[in-house]
Formats: sequence, structure tokens, C-alpha cells
Amino acid sequence: MIKRPLCAACLILMAALCLLDLAGLPLVRGNPLPQAVQSQIAADPQQTVQGESLRCTRTENGTSLIVRNASLIIRSKKIPIRNLRVFLSGTETVPAGAFVLLSGTLERVPEISNPGEFDSRQYYACEHIYYYLNKAVILKQTSSHSGFREFFCRLREDCAAFFETAAGTDAGVFNAILLGDRSGLDAELKMRFQMAGIIHILAISGMHIGILGMGLYRLLHRAGFGVPFSYLICMVVMLFYGFMTGESVSAIRALCMFIVAGGARITGRVYDLLTALGLSAILILMESPAYLYSSSFLLSFAAVLGIGVAGPVLLHETDRLLEHAGCKKGSRIREICHLLAGSLAVQLTTLPVMLWFYGEISLCGLWLNLIVLPTAGIAAASGIAALLPGGALSVYCPAAGRLLGRLLIAPGRVLLRVYDTMSRFAVALPGVSWIGGRPKVWQMAVYLACLTGFLLLLKKKSDDRRKEPVAVRVAAALILTAGIVVMGFHGDSRLQITCLDVGQGDGIVIRTPAGKTYLIDGGSTNKKELGRYQLMPYLKCQGISCIDGVLLSHSDEDHINGVMEMLSLRSRGLCSIKIRRLYLPDWTEKDRIWADVLELADAAGTAVSYVRKGDRIISGGLAFDVLAPLRGSRGENVNEEGMVLELVYHSFKALFTGDIGEETEETLLPELE
Repeated sequence: MIKRPLCAACLILMAALCLLDLAGLPLVRGNPLPQAVQSQIAADPQQTVQGESLRCTRTENGTSLIVRNASLIIRSKKIPIRNLRVFLSGTETVPAGAFVLLSGTLERVPEISNPGEFDSRQYYACEHIYYYLNKAVILKQTSSHSGFREFFCRLREDCAAFFETAAGTDAGVFNAILLGDRSGLDAELKMRFQMAGIIHILAISGMHIGILGMGLYRLLHRAGFGVPFSYLICMVVMLFYGFMTGESVSAIRALCMFIVAGGARITGRVYDLLTALGLSAILILMESPAYLYSSSFLLSFAAVLGIGVAGPVLLHETDRLLEHAGCKKGSRIREICHLLAGSLAVQLTTLPVMLWFYGEISLCGLWLNLIVLPTAGIAAASGIAALLPGGALSVYCPAAGRLLGRLLIAPGRVLLRVYDTMSRFAVALPGVSWIGGRPKVWQMAVYLACLTGFLLLLKKKSDDRRKEPVAVRVAAALILTAGIVVMGFHGDSRLQITCLDVGQGDGIVIRTPAGKTYLIDGGSTNKKELGRYQLMPYLKCQGISCIDGVLLSHSDEDHINGVMEMLSLRSRGLCSIKIRRLYLPDWTEKDRIWADVLELADAAGTAVSYVRKGDRIISGGLAFDVLAPLRGSRGENVNEEGMVLELVYHSFKALFTGDIGEETEETLLPELE
């Protein structure tokens, strides 16, 4: 660290931010606005605000607007509230840089209600956004606006429109890769790529910045421009590109490192990856400390750390092993092993971050990236090649521009088909991922210590170079394995009952001391895609890869639609959580929706059992006694004839009644006394 003072400064800054967060200062998370302002908003959510439009996007329900430097207008007094996300009730569009006066309902960005969910509050805090303005109406709007910002907004829209015509159904992928817009991505494709461990190709990264920047630099250099002038032009172009693509944290990090690399080349200095990484982190955290707890920030920097720290050690060790095995330099086997070593280095450094935020690690990604990493640049380059000449030509001759764009983007589309085919095959295999759950801080600290020991041992050289240090390698492997085991350990011998916040509906997770998991209902009428966004994230966060039994009390949507969604995803290879058995109420006349449930269960490989009063489901020392439905229940009134369960564990009892009413409760009361 003495030789890299910027890296040391970065670590000190991150430690200081953590300490300030523990002290309760709202720099990293929380609401930094004065308490008086927060109280004013809580007392009267209907507010008038003004600010400058930053970007405007169309949504399914209207228009979404980001307003920066927003202020509350209270009795002609302006109270700053930083940035604001506005949901307009109409379909108006606001040009970037225009000043607007708005009226609407001001609400705090919601916090997570279940462990494992996506943290919208932390995500928006990175952009200094702490409130939504819902059902907003534009009261006034200036005619003047920022021509500079509006130009890039229009340019981004024009590029997206060009991809729609040139790439067809793959337009959403190219928009994500090159424009940073993931709103048009197919949800299934995104989930499949995530399970396959290749989701990183759907985001702007250092690879794309490198292709654009270095490609432009070589073009200028070959045209006769000197090194300094070529790099200066590249830096300006890359800054504008980052501005156009929405300034994502991965793009900002890559741009900072590209500029440092260019500066080193211009001044004749040696480029140091870790120093550039430390400087990038300092700049990002100084502008927005909330990035310290951002998944995109931590994953982006952890991946580069893997390349810069773990990568050289693993590559050196790989070379030593290959030399000992007699593998020649430059051989195809050596190249494949180098790719494996690089992919493994990134996997090892990002492992704790992935488990913390997602609870799941793709095991097949290590192998799929042998094909993806060397070829992803071709897909990005084909998109750039299609966009530049094809987009320019389409301005003067739309038909010729579209034709040229389709021809140039074809190699990228072919590669996307290859990636999709590989991911479909991979997710259909057993053991495609490891659900390790969210580790505790001390577990991550132990893992990082073990990873450090692993790398130090591999770096250590044997005194006798004629012998391979087998003992050192075995010790290093054991230390790393111990770290992974510790981080994935979630032993708990207690009975746990968790009532998830699913809005209007039910979702109760029960974990037995024997390690079995049961789910009683799982549905909601006011939360969309409950299985994907609430049930699955919670289960993965807890390290649950298998549900031993799902007990559905009745067939109302607010009790079953989340479970049906999980079964549907499982049947398509998009859910790594297995459901062993469904327990349904034994009605003589099956509800129509049960046919859909049975079809999904069969496709997902889930067994089905029917229960009625007197049945008992035993799991170790725990039992579910079925109190209803009664024998001969027809299922005409699904609420009153729904499943009622009594959980019995030693002297502890719990009653789960579904949606039964007073009449059924009175019938069951004598049995509970």
C-alpha cells in the first residue's frame, strides 16, 4: 500500500464511511434531509416542487421524470430536497434542462419489507433521490432547456430506434450493451443469463469502453495524429459516451480508468490498474457515498480486483502447472486454461458480494465464460459497426441504412443466439447454481482472510525449483474451501416461522429444526410477480434451495399466484428452488384453477397430495394437523372450506386458518380447547 497511496486512501475512505454509517449519520443510507423537512412532508404529502428536468422516459403507466436540484415550495419559501423521481399522470414529455413546477403526492422511496428484496431506497440514494412525486401534474414549464443534454437524450433515442429496425427482437440486448438501457430486455432472457452466470454481458463495462476507446485511438493514431492528441480526443468522446448512456457506476469506473490509462500514456508514466481503480472509487464515493452499499459498485470493483490481484497469481500458477505437464506456450490448451484462471479469479473476488445481494452463485458460468468472454467483444463491436455507418446512412437513405445495419449487426445477433442456446442448455442441467444464502459480516471476513491466505500461499515459491510444491497447493486449496464452507454455513436448530410482507395476501415460511422448509400459501393481489420479487429472493437469502412442502389453503389468487409463478419458472428452468410436494384441500369438486396448478406442478416435477380433517403431515419432531376441510367438502365456498392447519412442536402450537370466517371458526373451537 505504500507504493499505492491512492489505494490506501480509498480503503481509508471506505472505512470512514462505514464508521459514519454505524454512528448513525445518513451519508451512506437513510434520509440526509433535515428532520423538519421530513416532518413537513410526512404531515402534508401533497406538495408543490420545482427543479430542473434531467431525463424523461416513457413508461407503461405514463411518463417518468428525473428532476435535479428540486425544492419544496412552501409559502413562497424554497426548501432543497436534492433530486426527485416524478411520475406524471399524463403523457407529457419534458426536454432535458427545462425548469418545471409540479404538484403531486410526495412519498418516501419505499424500503424493503422482506429480506433479500431489491433495495429501491439504497439504489435511488446513489442518485441523491429520496422521494417520489406520484400523480404529478405540471403547473409551469420553461420553454428554454439545455440543448447539450437534450441533444444526447435525442441521440440515445435515435440509436435505440435504429436498433429496433436493425436488430429486430435483439434490439433490447443491444440497447442494454451499448446504450445502458435495460428497460427493453426480455425478462426471461435476463433471468436465464443470470442463472447461467453470463448476465455481465448485458451491461456497459470496461470491455465496451475499451472497444470504443482503443478502437478510436488506433484509428486516429494510424491517421497520423500523435499519441497525446489521439488520447485527448478519445477521452472527450468517451466522456460524452458515458454521459449519453446514463452514467452507470460501471461505465463511470471504466471511464475513469480509461482516462488514467490515457494520461499515463501521454505523460510517459506506467499505468497501474489498482491505482486507477482506487482513484475511480474515491471519485465515485466522494460524489455519492451511498454507492458504498450498491451492488453494481461492489460487483464492478470486486471484478476488477479479481483481474488485478487474484488473476496474476492464478495465471502464474496455471503456467507453472502447464509447464510441468509439458504443455507448449501458445497452445490452445494454454489459452483455455488462462481463460479459466481469469474467470475463476473474478468468481472468487465477487463471491461474497453475489451471495450478499442475491444469495445464489452460478456454477456453470465458469465454463460458459470460456466462450462468452473471448467473443462478447465481437457482439459489442458488431453493434457499434452497425450503428455508426448504418445510423449515419439512414439519415440520408433510410432503406440503405437499415440494410447496412442489418448486415453489420448480424454477427452479433448470431453470437446472442449462441449465448441463449448455451444458457438454455445450462439451466436445464441439475446443480446449475449454488444457493448459499446471505452470509453474515463475520463470515465474509473469514472468507476474505482465507482467500488472502490462498493467494499468498500460491504466490510462495518452493526453494527447490525442480520440485512442484504440492503440499503448498493442497494447503491453499483446503484454506479456500474452508472459507467457502464457512460463508455458506447457516446452521440453526430453532423452529422459525416467518410471515412475509406480501401486501394483500398470505405467505408464511416455516423452517423446522431438522432443516425442512414449508410454505403456507404464497399469493398477493397488489404485488406483481410475487414469486420472482418477494418469495424467491427471501428463500435464496436464507439459503433455501428446496421447499419440502407448499400447503395451499384455498384457490383464491391472493394465496396461490406466487406459488404458481414459481412453478412456472421452475418448469422453464428459470427458478433454481425446487418444490417437492404440494398439499391441496381435498374437495369433491375441484376448482377450475386447480387444473392449472396441477399442470404447472407436473411440468415442474412437483408431487401433489390432497388432505382433509384428521390427516397429519409429520416432519421430524414437528407435525401439521389438518383441521379442515371436512370430509365431503365440495369446495363451493373456498374460504369457508379452505385448509386449516395446527402446527405442533413439543409444547408449542400455532394455528393457520387461511380465510375462514366466523361460522367455521365456531365449528373448530371445541377441537382447540
